[in-house]
Amino acid sequence: MSQTNPIKMNAGLVRSKMPETRLIKSNSLALLIFAADLTLFIISFWAVVLTPFLILKVIFAMLNGLFIGALFVIGHDACHGSFTSKNWLNQIIGRISLIPTLNGFAAWDVSHNQCHHGYTNLKSLEDV
Repeated sequence: MSQTNPIKMNAGLVRSKMPETRLIKSNSLALLIFAADLTLFIISFWAVVLTPFLILKVIFAMLNGLFIGALFVIGHDACHGSFTSKNWLNQIIGRISLIPTLNGFAAWDVSHNQCHHGYTNLKSLEDV
């Protein structure tokens, strides 16, 4: 029985196998994703408020939580400046996206990008 050597995986190897098109940012796609998620959040929020049936309220509330989570991911990427290619657009989308998550954009930017990422993987220094 022969054994094969496993491939040693690392970030450089993974990146080298990915297409270069992954680096191209589409502002129109980013705006479409943001608008779709924001719209679904608003619809599901008002569905919870206006629906008289408890089971539908529960279903719409769970969907609303899903859309809030998606808005958080959008706000996170915008705060890192990676959601669109325009800094001012990332600022606007990030601020709007983080409102339903009850996170202030500027405070989250400092706590996440400076405090957390400033000491990522340094257990004795990292605050998160």
